[in-house]
Amino acid sequence: MCRWSNFGTDEKAMKVSKTHWLLLVAGLLIPLISVLATEDRGRSRDEERGKRVALVIGNSSYVGEYLGPLKNPINDADDIAKALKGFNFEVMVYKNLNKRDMKKAIAEFGRKAVEADATLFYFAGHGLQIRSQNYLMPVDASAESEALVADEGVNVNLVLEEVENAKSGINMVMLDACRNNDFSGRFRGGQTRGLAAPSISPKGTVIVYATDPGNVAADGDGRNGLFTAGLLTGFKAKDLSLDGVLLTASNYVEEKSGRKQTPYVNGPETVKKKFKFRIEGMMELIPESSAKGAGSGGVPSDRTTETVFWQGTKDDPELCQEYLHQWPQGAFAALAKKCVKGKPFMVAGGEPPKEPSPAEKLNAMDREMFVMKPSKLREGPTAKGKVVVGLKEGMKVHVLGRTMDGQWYRAEAMAGKESKEGYVIAEALADETAWEETKRKQEEEKKAQAEADRKAQEERERKAQAEARMRAEAERESERQAQTKVETARPAKTTPVPIDNRYVDHGDGTITDKKTGLVALKNANCFGGKPWEEAMASARSLANGSCGLSDGSRSGDWRLPTKEELPILMEWEKSGAFSGVQTTFYWSSSTNAKYTSNAWYVHIGNDSVYNHAKTPSHYVWPVRGGQ
Repeated sequence: MCRWSNFGTDEKAMKVSKTHWLLLVAGLLIPLISVLATEDRGRSRDEERGKRVALVIGNSSYVGEYLGPLKNPINDADDIAKALKGFNFEVMVYKNLNKRDMKKAIAEFGRKAVEADATLFYFAGHGLQIRSQNYLMPVDASAESEALVADEGVNVNLVLEEVENAKSGINMVMLDACRNNDFSGRFRGGQTRGLAAPSISPKGTVIVYATDPGNVAADGDGRNGLFTAGLLTGFKAKDLSLDGVLLTASNYVEEKSGRKQTPYVNGPETVKKKFKFRIEGMMELIPESSAKGAGSGGVPSDRTTETVFWQGTKDDPELCQEYLHQWPQGAFAALAKKCVKGKPFMVAGGEPPKEPSPAEKLNAMDREMFVMKPSKLREGPTAKGKVVVGLKEGMKVHVLGRTMDGQWYRAEAMAGKESKEGYVIAEALADETAWEETKRKQEEEKKAQAEADRKAQEERERKAQAEARMRAEAERESERQAQTKVETARPAKTTPVPIDNRYVDHGDGTITDKKTGLVALKNANCFGGKPWEEAMASARSLANGSCGLSDGSRSGDWRLPTKEELPILMEWEKSGAFSGVQTTFYWSSSTNAKYTSNAWYVHIGNDSVYNHAKTPSHYVWPVRGGQ
């Protein structure tokens, strides 16, 4: 049996520091990790990394007259499915589906996607746009006419509705679809009008087409369609964020197509930057060459030892200091310096530091966050702590850790050109996604307030105009009543008096023109000059007791002359039978048939009829009867 032995009596000399232990463990563990990584590098980490679900469909064997067979979608589906499985997706892959089976597959995808962290839908095959709606075509579709496409195809919105109902975190919809809605038989490689821009887009969803809306996607001369080949190239690139993969794919497609095809991407920038296809973790921190053994004897590289050592520091200032001693320019040097600076191992005089309070103990972090509301950076995690610097809304800070009780962040913020450290209340900070959402809501509220202010101003102006009209009408009514008193004070003439063979003065403020049958107001200047609308209203309001009338007439009995009756007013002016006649403009009730904002009027002085805007003030000569 092997035992530990003490060779000597100096107990202090025999103690192995935790630093040396950590270095020893790192050296012993790396070969073991290398073996485990080689044997099990692709092992699923669902419980730690979240649920990922993908549906991949490749339709190639089309049998209809107008939708010809395609050579690449089966290969496309196989290769995309294989790549996604390598990125820890639970993949459902189907090929050459009819409409019923496509809808069943999408429904199954929706069920599995419930509360998933990420979903991805991929389709390779024929796609058509009809009246701004996009349809993925099953292999049994005929597409003989536009009317049949909606019935035979599967609307892309069905996929979007499934992921929206599933309430999954991040959704990706990628369509490498040949697209043509003129039924010419020229798909994938023919000149077509392409898909329409998405009509709906659930929150957290990125939609990708093989090319811009309105353009055509090439089927490709090799194993894969051009866009799918670009995606597969992106999956092998260094930057495996969604944004990085799509950028690589776009560059590939543009280069290979001679700039004739550019993939279309629609979705939030924050989602594209946030999602990573490769699962991050300890195995990803170890270079691939190290996992296989850096030398012939499987001896770990220095970088591998550095990584394992850093993971074992657990934010211990002493170990952080030792890390800096071993690797002053190491990959984690910046974090180690913050660790040492934030928790000094020794204080002045060589005394060990006091045990930090529960509020001061930190869970280490290293991320950028945004200030959601004006706040303060304080020396300690308490509302009474001395203020280090004020934090403005929208300001970016670097978070170093969070207190164990979760109520405070320790963070770095810029004060002018100098960086300051301190504590900020946790509720004041949020990640970039929350900050972008807050800004969006603020912008919507600002627009809503501006719209409310505009409507309120319009309402105030409307009321002011209405009050002004009421005051003007009251003043005119007062003038009419005063005129009525003057007219009624005159001796009444009850017996009609013929003026000549044409006109009869009834003595009640009216004169009848026997030639035309018109009864006219004797006083041709009772109302003065008015715009057309007011002139029409004045004529309609004329009644017994106003403008010298005692004929028993009521409001609504009187009107303005028509355009055809205007020449009669010229004859009346020459007769001398009327009073107050002005040798200028008088309104008619007729408007221009083509330009209804214009109305007809007569100039009695020069015997001319005109048509012009209704806004000038002309005189009012009411009539009734005739026509």
